[in-house]
This record gives sequence, structure tokens and C-alpha cells, in this order.
Amino acid sequence: MLRMVSAVLQFGNIVLKRERNTDQASMPDNTGTAPGLLPTVIQTCLPRARPDFLPIFREARLCHFSIRGWVLLCVNGADPILCVLPSAAQKLCRLLGLGVTDFSRALLTPRIKVGRDYVQKAQTKEQADFALEALAKATYERLFRWLVLRLNRALDRSPRQGASFLGILDIAGFEIFQLNSFEQLCINYTNEKLQQLFNHTMFVLEQEEYQREGIPWTFLDFGLDLQPCIDLIERPANPPGLLALLDEECWFPKATDKSFVEKVAQEQGGHPKFQRPRHLRDQADFSVLHYAGKVDYKANEWLMKNMDPLNDNVAALLHQSTDRLTAEIWKDGFQNLYEILTPNAIPKGFMDGKQACEKMIQALELDPNLYRVGQSKIFFRAGVLAQLEEERDLKVTDIIVSFQAAARGYLARK
Repeated sequence: MLRMVSAVLQFGNIVLKRERNTDQASMPDNTGTAPGLLPTVIQTCLPRARPDFLPIFREARLCHFSIRGWVLLCVNGADPILCVLPSAAQKLCRLLGLGVTDFSRALLTPRIKVGRDYVQKAQTKEQADFALEALAKATYERLFRWLVLRLNRALDRSPRQGASFLGILDIAGFEIFQLNSFEQLCINYTNEKLQQLFNHTMFVLEQEEYQREGIPWTFLDFGLDLQPCIDLIERPANPPGLLALLDEECWFPKATDKSFVEKVAQEQGGHPKFQRPRHLRDQADFSVLHYAGKVDYKANEWLMKNMDPLNDNVAALLHQSTDRLTAEIWKDGFQNLYEILTPNAIPKGFMDGKQACEKMIQALELDPNLYRVGQSKIFFRAGVLAQLEEERDLKVTDIIVSFQAAARGYLARK
């Protein structure tokens, strides 16, 4: 697990560059040796920086130390060798059980489907950077989900149901910058919910407890109800909140961040916690009056961030990783959950996750109007997943009943 946490951090250490005269991204390769540079380093940089190191370096049987990423190796009587520390990409691939060459190719020139054929398409630096960020977030999310499932399974071994539980307490910390993006909305939304829980527990439930215990008390309204702001963000309909409107816009191929902002203003323009920009020169697209204060939001790339498309080529590599934990957490979630409903839909052998999900949906005979298949996610209309969950529960129940009947029959015949 710690290797996976290290890998998430290493994603942020990878620095991509834009190739000269093109927009194509490249990953600098700083592996190999450079013995010709060593005399200069020894004669100039090393004596000036740490003159006491030089005699130790010359007399050592075998030594190495780092100077700004360079590693000096020396054996008695032999010419020193100057090597380079592994790059961030090499460290990442080592931690995740991937090949560096395969990872670089999948990230920088992924195979995409054009018509019936697959072609390699070079990515721009911005596209590759965004893919790295999405992969880091997805890896962290999957690791966290895996950890919670492991803990829940361990806690379920208790003889008394509900006797053990895992609680996570987060300190409410709103983020308010001059201009805020989708990440700040998610953080502030979470903190609105936490603050609402705290206010309700401290100022409402506590006073109700006084009344139940017969303590003379005049109920006080502290005016700290955050539900209006929470509804503005999370309300599913009548009218839909910010997140519902964002999900809705992701359904439409021609939707843009601008069309999303216009729809938000149309649906929530009169909400007491929502403000539109007062001047045309204002940089913010809209403002939300949070518990901590007014926060100005700029909706650039919100549709892209909400879909958070993963690089399918890299995701396929992670699924085939030589590291067992990496391969486990990168299994396709939809496929794992609902493959039981379509046991013969996916042929044996490796298949791209998106293709596998499309074949499963075809086997489920879902109305095309009820779903949309994105780059890394499947979007369903309300109620579809609940229906699939019910069918899955019935299927699992049938399997368990059949297994129990077979076991009882075997024991009766024995």
C-alpha cells in the first residue's frame, strides 16, 4: 500500500516538455552514463563545494553520493563513472509494476479508435499533463476505496453487528482564492456538509436533548443552517443544483463550459446563495455564498474535469501490471459488478475496458437513451443503476440458493 502512495506522489514529479517547433509532448530521458563530465565535476564543482570530500572519494574502495541528481561511482584505481539518478517516470513504473517504454508510449502517443481502425495520436503537453493528473487522482481514489473495503471486511468479523466501526473526521477548511475552480467547489461543498453536521449536532440535537431530559430551556435558533447552500450544489432536480447541471451537460457532445454557466444562471439565478457577475469585466463566471464567505468561481474546463477522462492505454497497462495490488485496484468497476448479469458477453482474453463495458450494455439490452459511454466512465439516467443493482441482487440470491440446495442434497445423500 505504501508503494502505491509513493506512486501517487511520483505522478506529480514527472515533468513533460513540449518538443521544439511542435505541440507534441515529450518525456525527457535522463538515464545512462556521462563519464566525460566527471573530470569537470571533480576538478571544479566538488572541491569548491566540499573540498573535504575529494580525498575520501579518491581513497574509497567503492563509494557514491549525489550532486544535484548526479551519482558519482568510483572503484580503486579505475576511472570514475558519472551516472544519473532514475527519472520520476522510472520510479513510478517500478512502483506500479509497469514497463517504462510502454508507459511513455501509452501516455504520449496512445492508440485511439478512428472508424474501425486504431491509430496512434501524439498528445500535446497540456493533454499529457491532464492525463497524468487524472491518473494520479484515479489511483488515489481506487486505493482509498480498496483500503475502506479491506477495513470493513476486517471489522465485519466482530460477533456483534455495529460493535466496531471506522470513523473519519476531517477538519473543515474552506478554500477561497481570488479565482476558484472545480477542485475548490468540491472542497468547499464537502466542508459545507461537515459544517452543517457540526452545527446540527451542537446547536439543534443538543437542545433537543435538553428538552427530552426535562431541563428548562428556551430553544434558540442560531441561524446557522447551511442547507440552502448545500441544495444549491447537490440538489438533483426542481431545480437541479450545480453538480446535477454539470453532469447533465456532460451528456451533450456540443456542450461547453460557457453553455454550463448559462444553464446555471438560468436555473439558479434567483437562489439566495448564488450571485452572477455584476460587471462584464469580472473574471468570475459566478459566485457562491458559502458558510466561510463569498467564493468566486471560474468554470474553465469544468466539463472535462467532471468527466475526468482516463487514458485508456495507460489504464489497460495498469490492469495488466505485474504488481498484484496495482492490477487489483485497476480492475474495471462496472465490469466487475455487473458481469454476473452478462456471463457470456465478454470473450476470453484481454479486452479494452471500454469495449468490454459496451458489449455488456448491449447484452443487457438497455435503451440507448438511458446511458452514455464516456472515455473512462458510463453515465446513466436516474434509476438505471438502481434497477441493475436489484437484478444483480436477485442473481446473487439465485446462485446462493442453488448452492445451498446442492449442499443440502449432498449432505442428505451422504
